[in-house]
Amino acid sequence: MKKPASGSPGTIPHPPDTQSSGRDLQTPVNRSQAIWLKGIPASSGLYKGALYLLERPEVVVPVDPISSESVEEEVQRLREVLRVFTARLEDIAEKQDHPAAQDLAQVQLEILHDPDLRETIRTFVHDDHLPGDQAVIKAFNKTIRALQARNIAWATERAVDIANLRDQCIQLYRQSEQPAPIPKGSVVFAEELSMGEVLQYGREHISALLLRKGGLTSHAIIAAQAMGIPTVAGFGFSGNAFQNGQEIWVDGSTGDVVLNPTSSTDQQMAARLTQQQEVESKNELDASKPSQTACGKPFILRANIEIEAELEKLQKSKAQGVGLLRTETMLMDPKLRHPQQQLSFYRAVLKASAPHGATIRLFDAGGDKIIPGSPTELNPFLGWRGVRLLLDERHLLQNQMEALLRLSIEFPGQVRLLVPMVSEPSELRRIQQIRLEITDRLREEGIDPDPTLHIGAMIEVPSAALLTESMGAYVDFYSIGTNDLIQYTLAADRGNAQVAHLFDSHHPAVWQLIHLAVRGAYQARKPISVCGEMASHPVFAAAFLGLGIRELSMPPTMIANVKSLLIQGSMDQFEELAQGILQRPDVEQVREFTSQWSLKYGFQ
Repeated sequence: MKKPASGSPGTIPHPPDTQSSGRDLQTPVNRSQAIWLKGIPASSGLYKGALYLLERPEVVVPVDPISSESVEEEVQRLREVLRVFTARLEDIAEKQDHPAAQDLAQVQLEILHDPDLRETIRTFVHDDHLPGDQAVIKAFNKTIRALQARNIAWATERAVDIANLRDQCIQLYRQSEQPAPIPKGSVVFAEELSMGEVLQYGREHISALLLRKGGLTSHAIIAAQAMGIPTVAGFGFSGNAFQNGQEIWVDGSTGDVVLNPTSSTDQQMAARLTQQQEVESKNELDASKPSQTACGKPFILRANIEIEAELEKLQKSKAQGVGLLRTETMLMDPKLRHPQQQLSFYRAVLKASAPHGATIRLFDAGGDKIIPGSPTELNPFLGWRGVRLLLDERHLLQNQMEALLRLSIEFPGQVRLLVPMVSEPSELRRIQQIRLEITDRLREEGIDPDPTLHIGAMIEVPSAALLTESMGAYVDFYSIGTNDLIQYTLAADRGNAQVAHLFDSHHPAVWQLIHLAVRGAYQARKPISVCGEMASHPVFAAAFLGLGIRELSMPPTMIANVKSLLIQGSMDQFEELAQGILQRPDVEQVREFTSQWSLKYGFQ
């Protein structure tokens, strides 16, 4: 009964309870004989199957130095192990039938091809006379410790992948037996899982997934989403209470998990599946309708894109172009930083988004997207990131801007450039000066960039929201990045589980800042949009329209869900929603009001 869904967080189109991450997930709720549990929805879909507990034996490597005479032989043996292991991973990558899964599989290969890692392994054997398996574990662990020291989600998630590669490499070195395969159709429960394991077993064996650890941006969850595997993360219920083979329901759209379901439970979940299918069918029909409210006011829904594999989703979603193209993935690979290498990716995006065009964000490095070789910072989110880094690392900025200016000749009027992490107008003035310098240099070469190429500023820092009007002298548009705006406004690190419950989209201060930014944009006579996660929640999207915003950008899979509500309502209703939110003094009152508004107008 598995149904890979479109990415909808559920069938009720009002904003989620963002405080749910602070609940005690270990307390089961008894309903008859079934045990109802709750986790964090991570990959949509509904599935019932047999539970499989994935256990990991600890890798133990004895310390037995080898003789000097055996060093070269050991080095050659390790080279052969790495060659065989690489070939095995390449075979797994080739067998993936989803483009996003193929891209993710390449990440594993990049880790294994890392010349620094390979040289560290060789050095441990050659200089310290360590046997191959001990050299592998010490070299991989050195990399893992360096990542974990950053204390950020991106590094922690990459460490899981590296640890899995380490263990597989040791097994191959020792020629030990591979663990027994996961039975087909299993609901897998694991402490954490690497992307490689998800790809290796595939959806045939992992039909649903329960993870105790793993953030919503972890590689394992991204792979599960790409492969249509229903997934619930942050599942804190003790695995000791589980047994292999128990029947279990997993709803990746709501985070519901039901252990030992009764016939009544089965009927309830089957009805839920039918309801989800009906909502998705309706949303698919709505996606083809004109983008205008019930009273005839037009709006624009664009897509957020990061990798080329998502372009297929872009076209299926009926998005009106790309509202946010993230480019940081290229920055992680030095070979892709040259203008010519960047151009091929940008061209593919512009062709897929024509004639609406694409808003391409300049490298938003720093924070949780660390460039290899960057200095360690105590607080990277408040440090060297976004436009701050780009203005210091001028070669990165100049190469990217040159690529975009060259691209504008091929796609006149369709290229929009977005500057991240802006905190004051002077940063934008310097960006415009660099644009003029590159334009003059290109003209000397006989290349005339499109003069209509627009440059915009991201509003994701409170100071930018306060200075939106004055920034209008240097930009053509604004885009509100709600994820960071919430984080910085509420001083709550969204990657820190201890304060995750404080990261709340309903907070009145967030809405007041958004309202202030919209007013500033209108006074500057410049358009403003929203490209953060809040835009993908239908009721929040309706409130944005009520505030005067006419353009929203979100993951392609969320567009149909948002559009379905927006075409049902009128601007009078949306303005009532927006004004009601602005008048509420605390989080709970905002939450209650948005829920009542949804019920009042039947947006269920």
